[in-house]
Amino acid sequence: MAKQTSIILTNKEEEFLKNHGKTIIGGIRKLITNHNTKTNQAKQNPTDTFYNTIILPNDTRQQETYQTFIESWIQKNYQLGSIDYYIPSLCGGTGFDDQTIRKHFRKLAGQGYIQSQGLLFCPSLRVQKNITKTDFKKILTEFSDLIKTRGDYVNMTDLLNLEGSKDE
Repeated sequence: MAKQTSIILTNKEEEFLKNHGKTIIGGIRKLITNHNTKTNQAKQNPTDTFYNTIILPNDTRQQETYQTFIESWIQKNYQLGSIDYYIPSLCGGTGFDDQTIRKHFRKLAGQGYIQSQGLLFCPSLRVQKNITKTDFKKILTEFSDLIKTRGDYVNMTDLLNLEGSKDE
């Protein structure tokens, strides 16, 4: 339902809206759209935001291997590693066996999703065109903070007296 609203604008405000959109109304609509987009992005968790900003493989199994590789790479402080170095975490994260991971790795490297420097590998994070470098750095930082703190917990079973009361 459309509702008519009137407002008094200064010359600077009119100029700004005309520059932002082709007309004053267009500028207002564009500002509202930008605001809604930013608030929706703020509501997403860092994982969804990160994976929505990078280009992922089309095959879901390769996509799962690639995402697990990125997370493992971040957990290991962006360290280049051989495929043998990453295989245990990739097998554990995806549930695929060693041979399947190697096959996915070859295909992902052939498609440019994984970079190799000799026998050492790292993911190539291809970002969508509408994302700036500063925005991506912020998104990557938030995502890596989440990944690095994911496994942080304190084991409190030592505080439980499982064998009975020894302190008596």
